[in-house]
Formats: sequence, structure tokens, C-alpha cells
Amino acid sequence: MTNSNSSDAIPSRAGPVETATPALEEAYLARNRSRFVEAVNRFNRSHDPGPAGIFAALFAHHWLNQEIHPSWRGAVLAVSRNPEHQWLATLLEGAQTPALLIERFLAHWRTQPATHPKAAALTAWLAAHPEDPEGVILKAWQALGLFHHPLKEGIRRIQLKQKEISQQMGGSEDRQRLALVDALPTPRTLPPWTKVGFIPRMACSQSCRHCQFVWREPLKQAPDSLPLLHWIDAQTQSLLFTGGELHDQLPLFAQTIRDLPHIRAFAILLNAATATTLEAANHLLRSLDQARRKRPKQAAPCTVILQISCDEYHQEILTTRNGSLYERIPIANIANLIQLSPSHPEIRLILLHKQTRLNLSNALLERGVIARLTTELLRRGIDLKPLRHALSPRTKQDPIDPSRQVSVIRDLLFALSTHPDHPIQLMSATIDAYGRAALLDPSEYIQEKGLLDRLLHHGDAQGESFDIDPMIRIDGVVSCFSADHLWMGNLYEEARDTIRARFAKDPLLAALARFDRRLIDFHREIACDTDGRIAQASGPHHLFHQLTEEADARLHLTKRLLASR
Repeated sequence: MTNSNSSDAIPSRAGPVETATPALEEAYLARNRSRFVEAVNRFNRSHDPGPAGIFAALFAHHWLNQEIHPSWRGAVLAVSRNPEHQWLATLLEGAQTPALLIERFLAHWRTQPATHPKAAALTAWLAAHPEDPEGVILKAWQALGLFHHPLKEGIRRIQLKQKEISQQMGGSEDRQRLALVDALPTPRTLPPWTKVGFIPRMACSQSCRHCQFVWREPLKQAPDSLPLLHWIDAQTQSLLFTGGELHDQLPLFAQTIRDLPHIRAFAILLNAATATTLEAANHLLRSLDQARRKRPKQAAPCTVILQISCDEYHQEILTTRNGSLYERIPIANIANLIQLSPSHPEIRLILLHKQTRLNLSNALLERGVIARLTTELLRRGIDLKPLRHALSPRTKQDPIDPSRQVSVIRDLLFALSTHPDHPIQLMSATIDAYGRAALLDPSEYIQEKGLLDRLLHHGDAQGESFDIDPMIRIDGVVSCFSADHLWMGNLYEEARDTIRARFAKDPLLAALARFDRRLIDFHREIACDTDGRIAQASGPHHLFHQLTEEADARLHLTKRLLASR
């Protein structure tokens, strides 16, 4: 049994705990009513809602069946208090199948006065389809291609694809590609890496709806990762521990802080799952603080950064099979860390937040996860007041109405009433449609379609770049931040200086970094689905990630770049 007094003791993770308080119920309904309305509104703007709105009703029916537990559908549908909508809410709650919904929808409008605009439109449409109108409507709905497969089936398809992509890494095509790179002249001096990501673990007990990973490759444990980390210490001054759920890797992270003398910025990304009590939160902060204090005197001064995911996905309110509510990762866990962070001022706490439509206005503070966090802290006598916010340098598309370009709140700085000199920062970023995010309704997150269009048509990425800094797994496999599948070698199987030099010589990495549009044309030479990938891409990063997912594409792109020099 682990000694609870040890600095390396790891707080235990709790499973789902049913916490159905009135406040949680209110937050659950507010969030899902907004999701419902925004999804339907986006559908109506991007598709023909159909005569009298029949296609919109079918969309609402499928969305509710996929997203909301049956015991909560009536409460979610109560979002509209317009008496004219009550019949539709009753219909959506009671119709078990699309065919039954269509039958009852038509029956309702057939009883309405012919002068009603919607009734008149539907009557005209039915006159044009006198035979089997229900079947014609169902066929037209199915032609839209929405909700074709159950959610679990969609997740399964993505899982198989990710497994296939991972199994290609390091195969013959990748080795051929790197042989071409190795044959290029090596610069006399190699610039230091701006940062290095280190992945000690890929597994995660959560299944957040936006997560990039559906299938997570089991990592082979290296005999001793410290020699590898010491080598990294000589290559960069900034190290990030990332990957899966890393609570069990905190002892390794703490040892890294103590033992790597040249690193000046140590960061770790966690989800606050273990900060279940103030004691557990204090243990986490104290272990990092102690590691920083135990660095040798001759070591470089360093900053230790604790990054905690805090958004509508990690703190999502979920339902059990019987409809009871619980939080994926309770907001109280994050409140525990914030409450105690002033006691460890040398540990920089940053909340990482995924951008949703709330980021378009002060709704970010007044609704959703930030409002819940503020309420929880206020319950403890701590007032979390916003000091200032920063907008993204460019406008982005409104997820509900993509024709609107809007400013997006990117960063927030809060002050604690108990410690006004100890601000808390929230950093916000977009979601790319990798993994599970590909199954999200587009109304749920801010995309970079506008930036992608600008890049495709004008070659302008407005200062954005594809992140090619190295990502190193504990088993020695090397890839890069924005493309974890782009195999650059294995540090346990090859000369490390050779792999190090590849980052300075690889023409594919250089082309990715600057979003070289030639990669799109080169990809078309070997693939028939390039335009489909462009249409599916949520932004430039997602598109260029997709262009390099297959090993044969990576080899071809590299050959074409070398030939075009």
C-alpha cells in the first residue's frame, strides 16, 4: 500500500458519483436546451427545413434520441414557452420512430386552417406527392445524410481508422521516406527545439465527446526513461508532459523537475480527476512545489506550469443509464485547485478551455462551466472576478450562422477576492474535428473554416502555423505536436543525432509548418478523396493533419517536395 504521507503518493480517482442537486439539474437543462436550440437553428440555416418544417422536426427527433436520456427529453423540450410549439414538443417526446413522427406531423397540419402559411405550403407539397407522402418525406430526409449511423457505430469506425493509422507508423513507407531525408546534407549546427512534448502514457479513463483519441495505442514501457529525458534536457528549455491521463505519472514528472537542470519551463496537462478534496488538491500542488525546491543550486531557474482542462466537455454533466445526473469531472475539483493555488504561488495554474459559442460574448462568464466554477467558489467565500480578457487576433465563424464573422474571447484573467495579487488564467482554443470531435454537431464548437478558405484561396494563414515541434513517447517513438502519426523514428532504435537532424532537414515538416498549398495538389495525385477531406476539415490544421495520415501519402509528398526543389 502506498504511504499517504509520501510526496509521491497519488490521490485516487473516483468513479461517477450521482450528484443530482437542484443546481446541477438547472445547469444540465440550461446547457442541453442551448445545445438543442443551437443545433436546430444551424440545421435550419444550412438545410431546407422542409414543408412546414418537417425535416427540422426529424432533425430534432434524431438529435434528442442521440443526445438526451429519455427521462430528460420533456424537460429539455420545455425550452420553448410558445403555446404554438407545444404540439411539436409533445410529438417529439412521444414519437418513437421517424415514420411515426412523420405520420403524426402530417396529421396535425391536415387539421389546421388552410389559410395558415405552413399548412398551405404542406398542402401544396402533398398535392405534388399524392402517393405515399410519408415515404417520400422519409426518403428525402435520408438523402440529407444525417444520423445515418448510430453514434456507437461512428465511434467504432473512427477507432478502427485510428488503429490502422497507428499500425502504419514505422513501416516500410515511413522508413523509405526517412532514408530520403537522411540523405540530405545536415546543417553544421542544429537550432534548439522550441519545446518538446513527452508522452509517458496514452490511456485515459474518460471519453470526452471532443477528444482527438478514440483508439489509444498501448505504450511499451521503457526500461528507464530518465536517460531519454536527460537527452531531451540538452535539446530544449521547454518540456510538456501530455498524452493520456497522467495522474499516475506525477512522480516521474516531479523527478524530471528535480533532475533536468537546463529546462526552464516544465508543464503537465491534467484533467483534475484526482483533486476530489482540498487535501488531494494540496498534495498535487505541494508535490510539484517540493520538486521545484529540490532542484540543484546550479540548475537554471524554472517555471512549473499546471495545465488543467476546464470546459463544457471535461466538466460535462452526464446521465447514468437510469437517468441520474453526474459530472464527468466535477467542477468542485477545479475549485479545490484554485482555492489552494495561492498557497503555492510558484506553481502557475492555467485553465485550458475549448471554444464554444459561449466564447462569442459575456455568456462565457454568465453561463456554462465558468459560471458554475464562479458559483462554487462563491459558495466557499471566494469571489472570482474577471480582470481582463483578450480577443483572438482575427474573427471566426459563428457556429450557428457561419455567414457571421465574430470576435472570440481567447484568454481570461481572473482575480481571487481572497488573493487579488494571485490571478488565475484561462486560455481558450479551438477544437479540430479529429477523433470524437468529428461526430459533434457543428453548432457545438468554433471552427476555423474561414481561415481555411482564406488559406485555400489566398494562401494566407494569418500568422498561423502547423506545429512541428517534436512529440516523444516513453517508448522512444518520435512524431510532432500537430501530427502525432507523422513518424520521425525511434530514439531507442536509431542514433539520436540522426533523428534530431531530421527535424532540420525534412522537407515535409517544413512544408507543413508553413501550410504549403502544394501538398494539397500532391495529395490529389495519389488519392481520390482529397476534396472530400477539404470539405470535412474544420480548419487548416485539421486538413494538413489529414493529408499526412497515411504512410504512402507521407512518402509521396516527401518525394514530390524533393523533386520540386
